[in-house]
Amino acid sequence: MRRPGVPRRRRRIVLRWLLGAVLLIAVLVLGAGLAATLLIDPNSFRPQVEAAAARATGGTLTLRGPIHIVWGLPLRLEADDLAFSGPGEVVRAQVGRVAARIAVLPLLTGALDIVRLDLLHPDVRLHPGMGTVSVSPAAAPPAPPSAVPGPAGGAARLTIGAVHVRGGRVTWRGTEIQVPRFDAIAAAPGADLVLSGEALCAGRKLTLSGESGPVERLLDRAGAPPWPVQFVVQGEGARLAVRGTLAAPVGRGAYALQVDAAATDLAAFAPLLPVAPPKLHDMSLSARLTDGGGAPPTLSAVTLHVAGLDLGALLPGLVLTRADVAAPDLRRPAQADVVATLNGAALNVHGTAGPLAGTALPLTLTLTAATPPLLEASAGVTLAWAPPHPAVRGTLAVARLDLDALLAALPAPPPLPAGAPGAAPPLSPRPARLIPDQPIDFAALRRADADLQISVASLLTGGGTYSNVTGHLALQDGRLALDPFAGQSPGGPLDGRLAIDASVPAPPVALVLHAPALSLAPLAQALGHPGALTGTAAVQADLKAAGDSPHALAASLTGQASLTASDAEIDDALLAALMGDVMKAARLPAKALIGLGRTRLSCLDLRLDAHDGVVNVASLLLDSPKLMMQGNGTVDLGPETLNLHLRPMLRVGPGIVVPVRVGGALREPKAQADTGAAGRAALLGALAGALGAQRAPPVPPTPCPAAP
Repeated sequence: MRRPGVPRRRRRIVLRWLLGAVLLIAVLVLGAGLAATLLIDPNSFRPQVEAAAARATGGTLTLRGPIHIVWGLPLRLEADDLAFSGPGEVVRAQVGRVAARIAVLPLLTGALDIVRLDLLHPDVRLHPGMGTVSVSPAAAPPAPPSAVPGPAGGAARLTIGAVHVRGGRVTWRGTEIQVPRFDAIAAAPGADLVLSGEALCAGRKLTLSGESGPVERLLDRAGAPPWPVQFVVQGEGARLAVRGTLAAPVGRGAYALQVDAAATDLAAFAPLLPVAPPKLHDMSLSARLTDGGGAPPTLSAVTLHVAGLDLGALLPGLVLTRADVAAPDLRRPAQADVVATLNGAALNVHGTAGPLAGTALPLTLTLTAATPPLLEASAGVTLAWAPPHPAVRGTLAVARLDLDALLAALPAPPPLPAGAPGAAPPLSPRPARLIPDQPIDFAALRRADADLQISVASLLTGGGTYSNVTGHLALQDGRLALDPFAGQSPGGPLDGRLAIDASVPAPPVALVLHAPALSLAPLAQALGHPGALTGTAAVQADLKAAGDSPHALAASLTGQASLTASDAEIDDALLAALMGDVMKAARLPAKALIGLGRTRLSCLDLRLDAHDGVVNVASLLLDSPKLMMQGNGTVDLGPETLNLHLRPMLRVGPGIVVPVRVGGALREPKAQADTGAAGRAALLGALAGALGAQRAPPVPPTPCPAAP
């Protein structure tokens, strides 16, 4: 028969042994810690720690401060002043203090269990402009083991329970981002991390939340399943969400990520972007980014929606009302539907882009601008991003282009700062030159190559309509050729060719134009008198020049040009403004040219022959019912001087011709009569008055020479 007190006494004995064992282990641990503190210097392991970090990350870890071990339960390991530089110095970091709390008992079995890891005042600098680092297989560092070596040479288990960052700072593109708090906490050893944190960027708060895989798998480059990641970054009016998997995040494995973004205001992310973000009303983006180990990564399932995007910084007055882009993947064309306004004029773009094959991107676009109709065009081109500059090839078909209205809708470009390249010189009361010496930006021709077949069904410019305009534009290494171009002008057919070679310092320019009946209205508009000159003229030109400014081109002008018109009309006010000084010098009544309407020119003929900027006026004839004028002479476009001999004659009265010499500067021509001829004209006029002579009948019109 059992005695009743025996089981209880046995339990007490077992509890005493267990308590004694625990106390013994605690004493042993404390004793071992005390002995290790006295006999082991943790700073002696500095080279081994730095070498292990280099093998694991490919970067450089420098332990510049002391390492301390505080023995207890748990064990505390502290290190001050750490510096890390990633491969190629794309990432550089400094940490004021690292404190790790390590469980003691797992160390007895060769396991490293970091209960908590604290990073105080880390300073991370990112350099995206330095590019990626390429590591060849031969030069790649050997892959580290997937765990920490154990005491017996086997593999040890590594776990991290929590990571806490306090007082951090990240510098990106010169912008400093404060990170007051970041936490990554695992519910159990080996479990996923729960992420949370906040940042301050340009005075705006950003919050981070999400989950990621266990920290212990970060350095495992082989044999581990994909590392999951899911986080959301939110700011004022903006949200970015990323979810997916990464294989060996510290290594060079594959990844598959789903990226979703939405924003009504990008101001919170402005310091993170390469350029200042524009104002918008609504934006959403969704895309899947995958990488199978090759380059470039695959972008698929792309959808983009934008509404109310102000692009005034790109082009004043341009607002993207709505834009929708959808691309299943880069192997198939992307569809685009865009509605915009330019200073109130509606723009609509529909088309496809892609597929992306190599470095070439085919584009098929339909562009319309309505209310009023300014532009209707379609294009089928291929963009090639081959160095050193892009190239475009294909066709451009314009159904309608109202160039006058389109230029009126475009805002004037802002003036360049004083002293900037291409800026106009400071204004003076009377500039010395009439032809500007401001440099022409021929460098734009060296920034791209092109091979385009162009056709314009209807072109409105200068108050006239040109139709069926065709041309072949070729641009290669700065050498532009529009050869040939042809079309139907308001008065008749025209054809010609244009060549510019911007590959040399003083670009040569050549123009050949043949137009039997070219409208004179654009000429009047170019002179600042729209509508003052109408009719058509036969224009022939074969001109060459070289230079980097309008004045340099004019000073080297060589070739022939002619203009002949027999049905032109000129506004009387413009005729008086052009001929007033000549009539005054000839002592003829200038008011005879002033009327309330228009004057028909029975002949306007001008023949020019230029050589190195010296233009020989071989023939000048202007004949109207009121006035006939003939002349010749020279114009030197280099110094901008005149030496013309004109012979004006009123078609009413005695028909006296008084020669006039026009000289001086092109900006301020001076007209004076030939004194001998003027005296003879006065004597004949007095004699005719004394004899009571009647007015001579009008001189018949001079036949207009045939166009060359």
